[in-house]
Amino acid sequence: MKKILIIFLGIFSLLIINGRYCLAKQDVDSFAAIENAMSQEFDIVENGVKFQYCTNLSENQENERIENCIMNKYGVDIVDKGNNIKAEIKNVEIDISIYSIDNKTKVEIVLINKDSSVKTESLLDIAKEIRSNEYIGTRIFQFIKYRTKYSAESIPKSIIENSKQDTIRSLEINNGRVSNIVMNDDKSINVAQVNYNSGSYLIIGTPTIFITY
Repeated sequence: MKKILIIFLGIFSLLIINGRYCLAKQDVDSFAAIENAMSQEFDIVENGVKFQYCTNLSENQENERIENCIMNKYGVDIVDKGNNIKAEIKNVEIDISIYSIDNKTKVEIVLINKDSSVKTESLLDIAKEIRSNEYIGTRIFQFIKYRTKYSAESIPKSIIENSKQDTIRSLEINNGRVSNIVMNDDKSINVAQVNYNSGSYLIIGTPTIFITY
């Protein structure tokens, strides 16, 4: 399973348009529209957000600020402290990594949710509340994992209807297919249609899928 996952993630890295990641606002609108449409057709298994930014604050300063933010704003305890903070807010698992790079402090916030009633936009709101006001640049990665009742054979109609013609690039893998698609507003999403012993799944992500399972 791990070998398949590594190949899967590697393929998605190759499918990023022009070889570069998309920045904060570039994919959010398209992603929200697709999420609303797809949630009417399929059962959500989980969704998640990876939120990255840099700050000029030191690691210790940012660490203390984030811990205080989580405890004071949400009234929850920190499970793990230090440069790898773990907590749970409203059934949303939070994993935050803090480290130094190029004389700046980089923060990576990962939120994973398994409550089908919680939209990805709500996860983004939590990440933005945790983010420092003194941030430098932001990169956002999002995914939604759906369970389907049939083997992954074709891209759902709701995605096709919102995409540009002749922009779908697909690659077959041993347990399904991965595709990069340009939407009508020129923003791209990645789609994975995979089959496992536990069932068939449809996973949508921008610009890469970081889910591990």
